[in-house]
Amino acid sequence: MEEIDDLRMRWDSTQVQKLSKALGSGSPCSPYGKTSRGYDDFRGFELSVFFKSVEITKVDFSYSKKARVGQFVFSTIKDSLFDAVDFPSNLGSHFTHCSFKKASLKGAVLRGKFDHCDFSNANLAGSIGSEVVFVDCDFSRASLRKASFTHCRFENCSFEGTKFGSGSVAGSEFISGFPEHSTLGNTLVNGAVGLSGA
Repeated sequence: MEEIDDLRMRWDSTQVQKLSKALGSGSPCSPYGKTSRGYDDFRGFELSVFFKSVEITKVDFSYSKKARVGQFVFSTIKDSLFDAVDFPSNLGSHFTHCSFKKASLKGAVLRGKFDHCDFSNANLAGSIGSEVVFVDCDFSRASLRKASFTHCRFENCSFEGTKFGSGSVAGSEFISGFPEHSTLGNTLVNGAVGLSGA
C-alpha cells in the first residue's frame, strides 16, 4: 500500500492539469519516463478530466483514481494498463489489448467494444453496459454482482470463478465461452443466447 500511495502522491495539481491536456491530444509524455515494460509511466495518475475522442497507446495507468469528471468517451485506447485503478465512471468506446486486473470499476458504465481485455479479479459490481461487444476478454474471478449487461455480445470470453447475482445479462449473446448457468444465481437471463443449461 505504501508504494501505491507513493505513486499517487508523486503527482501535483500542476502536473495533472498539464499532462491531462497532453493525454487528451494523444501525446502522453510522462516526467517519470517509461516503466520496465516500456509503457509511459502514468501509474497513480489522477484521472480527472473528460477524455473525449482521444487515442492513447501503451500507457500504464495502474493504481490511478478517478477524480471530478474523469471519464473516457468515444475514445480508442490500445495496449494500456488499468490494473488496480479506482474508476467508477464511463469507459468507452474501443479498448483493445488492455488490462483491468484487480480494478475497481464498481458502478462504471461500459460502452462500445472491448477486445482482448483482461478483467480478471476486477470489481464490476453494479456496472452497466448495453449493446457492448466483448471479444476474447477474461472475467475470471471478477465480481459481476448486481451488474447489468443487456443485449451485449460476449465472444470467446472466460468466466472461470466469476461471481454473479442480482444482475442481468438479458438479451445478451455468448459465443464460444459462457458462464455456467448454475453460477448465475438470480441473474436475469431472459432472451440470453448461448448459456450452458439455459
